[in-house]
Amino acid sequence: MSSTEGAGTSQLLTTTALMTSARLLLVITTTLALLSGASTPLLAQRCLGIAMPRRTYVGVETRHAWIGDGRQAQVYGGRLAHRFATGAGVGITASFSAAGGSMRGDSTAVHLSGFVAASRTLPSLDDRLSACVAIGIELNGVDVPTQGRFIDGNGDGFVSAPVTVGLGYDVRARGWTITPFAAPTIARYAFESASIAGGAQQRGWDGYVTLGSSASVGRWTLGASSRYGDRATRSRGRLTLRAGVSF
Repeated sequence: MSSTEGAGTSQLLTTTALMTSARLLLVITTTLALLSGASTPLLAQRCLGIAMPRRTYVGVETRHAWIGDGRQAQVYGGRLAHRFATGAGVGITASFSAAGGSMRGDSTAVHLSGFVAASRTLPSLDDRLSACVAIGIELNGVDVPTQGRFIDGNGDGFVSAPVTVGLGYDVRARGWTITPFAAPTIARYAFESASIAGGAQQRGWDGYVTLGSSASVGRWTLGASSRYGDRATRSRGRLTLRAGVSF
């Protein structure tokens, strides 16, 4: 497969997955509105592990990122998110994160991700229960050591288009709001690696669950989560730690 054909296939795959995800987002958002009646919008993405007491969030993160089939490395970066009030009792949040890290030799790992999420509390069930649904895209890339030389096509890459549903439950203690959450995900992925199938593009469906907790006091927030069962890291967890401020 030529690089042009591979790029076209990857773009078509991602576009199709995002269109399917958008339809699912519309259905679940409507369901959330029916469940919640006339409740106020959720002021946080706690059901996805990102507490946002105010509209805008800026934070730092460290996470494990894909660097090859079944392998991962620690990367460091940040996240920017903003919540939009719809006036219909549903909060819409857009979020983007970027991280990178050096590995052995002169190789580098890069992680980019973004999502759009709808969220709200569910007072008809429990006013401390929140529900979220998100669609997004995640990209991971790594270049192999070249001792400073440029080698075309020496990098590996992984892209996925996930759809995530999350539930969180607020527990308040001494001014803190602590929210354990669970968020199962289904995703369409594609990846290329020089060490797998001669570099041919691999595609398929992925499923995993993210478990963790956020904690917030005032405008300050902390969070920790781990992803289990995804194609990129197989059975090992993928840990993420974050700290941020809302304003």
